[in-house]
Amino acid sequence: MNKVFAAVLTFGSLATLLGCGGNVGSRAAAARGEGALTVIANFGLQTRSAPGYVDTVSVTVTPPEGVILPSSFPNPFLLTRDSQRLKIDGLRASDEAYRLSMEALTDGAVVGTAQKEVVVATDATQQIDVSTDLSDLIARIVIGGGNAINLGRGVVFLAQAQNSNDEALFPGGGFVWTSTDPSIVSIDRETGMATANALGSTFVTVNLVGTAHSRTFEVFVIEF
Repeated sequence: MNKVFAAVLTFGSLATLLGCGGNVGSRAAAARGEGALTVIANFGLQTRSAPGYVDTVSVTVTPPEGVILPSSFPNPFLLTRDSQRLKIDGLRASDEAYRLSMEALTDGAVVGTAQKEVVVATDATQQIDVSTDLSDLIARIVIGGGNAINLGRGVVFLAQAQNSNDEALFPGGGFVWTSTDPSIVSIDRETGMATANALGSTFVTVNLVGTAHSRTFEVFVIEF
């Protein structure tokens, strides 16, 4: 399965989402051997964890065999910029792991999936940041436009993030372009428009905004 997907967003408690104030089941947790789980996703650009163009993360929790989730728990639940953190109280502590299945969405379309397992301990709150797993979905950045430019001419380089199945990810995602030596090849940071200024070669790097993913390639300026 493919792995994904930056200000840090924090998600309001389940009780707040349900409009009932306080933490559901918090007092009963100690008596029944229960714990809690806080799930977080990052959607901004500062943490470089999840691309900023992922607007929603859907999370489905599968409990260990024989364990039943609280009846008030929405499953799956959505993490968005407007609901920043979700705390799930009243989960039965277990040596077996709870499985979280995540989907990263852009405008309602699924652009990446990932899974994570977590063990819930008695009287403890486990905190999970799902965006770290979602960011690993990107396997490569593919470049289009060739790597040779005629002197005095220009070319627009294109970039696309793909997963390990060669499927395009984040079609609306932004890229930032830079040139090692602008005296040979200058490039527009946003559009990828490159201009050949002198004979020779240099390196161009493209970064996927909001992530640590980048691609560097050599560009040659030739006479036509």
